[in-house]
Amino acid sequence: MSKRDLAFSGLPTPRTEVIEGRLSPSDVLDDKLVEAEAQRILQAVKDKPTPFVIKFPQSLAGQGVFVIKDEAKKAERMRLLEIEVHRMIRRLTPDNAYLEPVSLLLQDCIEGDTRNQSIFVTKTGRAEFVSTAEQFLDAEGIWRASILDYERQGELERLYRPVLDKVAAYVHSKGFYGPMGCDVMTGSEGNQYVVDLNVRLTGDYMMGPLRGHFYERRGLRYSYLITPLAVLGNRDLFEERFRDELVDGRMIIVGWSRGKFGRHEYSICSVVIGGRDHEHVLELADRVNAIALPKPEQEQP
Repeated sequence: MSKRDLAFSGLPTPRTEVIEGRLSPSDVLDDKLVEAEAQRILQAVKDKPTPFVIKFPQSLAGQGVFVIKDEAKKAERMRLLEIEVHRMIRRLTPDNAYLEPVSLLLQDCIEGDTRNQSIFVTKTGRAEFVSTAEQFLDAEGIWRASILDYERQGELERLYRPVLDKVAAYVHSKGFYGPMGCDVMTGSEGNQYVVDLNVRLTGDYMMGPLRGHFYERRGLRYSYLITPLAVLGNRDLFEERFRDELVDGRMIIVGWSRGKFGRHEYSICSVVIGGRDHEHVLELADRVNAIALPKPEQEQP
């Protein structure tokens, strides 16, 4: 389900202007038509007063979403946007045209607190609450970590239940049931807005079901997911470094892949750690992040 679908869903969202594509799949073979279409879409961005948020119809972990706070940031992003808009138009084919893959969303920039909601939509359309977590984004708006407070889950379920019921009803009306997530922002006046729908198993979905492991059996109130974590070496070296935490159950490896760059071996992984309180969980998170490889200097795709 795309961000365009969310804009037209009828769910509570920030005010959104959708710049629709006008070309057919055969048109995208014509360079002049593609260039004119790209410039039409980009002109809408240039004309939009700041601040606002730009969203491509498909994105992952914050990539494809651009927060434009001022005219300087807009000018800085225009070259990248030009490349991506051309690329988006060129990807239109007879097979995917029915999905309306060419569009750009210009959304009001609302200050507020955003929480990731994990739910399971039953076959009858009921929203079974799984968890609410807070996500941490880097300077580019890319998701890097989530933290979950097990003691507050009952309170948070009551707070978000009305909007979660609306989300479940909407996706069920489209034929969906199963695990999914959504991002809900609470504005300064207390209004709740659905800012993203992830109609799939999300990256931090497992944190709620780990309640028994961390909270009930070990008294660890918080869990903290780090993803993706890039480190030098293989899994054996990582497990040796954090042997005590793994044996005690304070750390769980939830995903691991490895690769080579020249003679160097590296790994990309995801780990969940537990802690009695904020200080306890962040102390271990800092030790894990201390061995992370630096993020490559590159533009957001």
